[in-house]
Amino acid sequence: HFRYADVLADERDVLTFLNSRGYAHARVENQIEYDPATHTAEVLYRIDPGLRMYFGAIEIVGRAGVDAGMKTDRSLVLDHLAFREGQRFNPVQLRRTRNRLAQTNLFRSVTVHMPKVAQGDSVQPVQLQLQERKFIHLEADAFINNEEPGLSGNARHENWLGRGTRIGVDASLGRPIQGATFYLTEPTILDLPLDFTVAAGVSD
Repeated sequence: HFRYADVLADERDVLTFLNSRGYAHARVENQIEYDPATHTAEVLYRIDPGLRMYFGAIEIVGRAGVDAGMKTDRSLVLDHLAFREGQRFNPVQLRRTRNRLAQTNLFRSVTVHMPKVAQGDSVQPVQLQLQERKFIHLEADAFINNEEPGLSGNARHENWLGRGTRIGVDASLGRPIQGATFYLTEPTILDLPLDFTVAAGVSD
């Protein structure tokens, strides 16, 4: 029996295939001639692939505007792209880029836009809209241990020098142990899910 949902699914499959081959603005429409007596239909798909597109200029937009108000270094953002300017357009690379940037934990939101291009233009610019997290964290707690007051605290920066490096200090004052530990963490080296941390501390 005829199901319109199957027609739409086939239409999406054709469109996905064309997009993956660089046809970013392809259009697929269906025309149906339905026979109610047999519950069958003849489906004609009209396809307009448009121009094959290539990735163009990459624009990074922060909260305050283009390349403004961003504490994260532009080169760090570009390092996480799954595509480069001049490559054939592929939406899979856009999704992969969005996921890579989200996994850095530097941004509250990552949105990818494709600005409209002039008719006949085969270069597709890409706009990355990034909303950064708060990078400075301060915390302090007072406590009583063996009837002696104490104080512990933590201060860290999650994006030191705009390169995603974490630097911080944990400190405590009071008995039985007091001191401080300084640490520096480089995240995700060579695309491995590992952090490299150097730490040094003093205690009394």
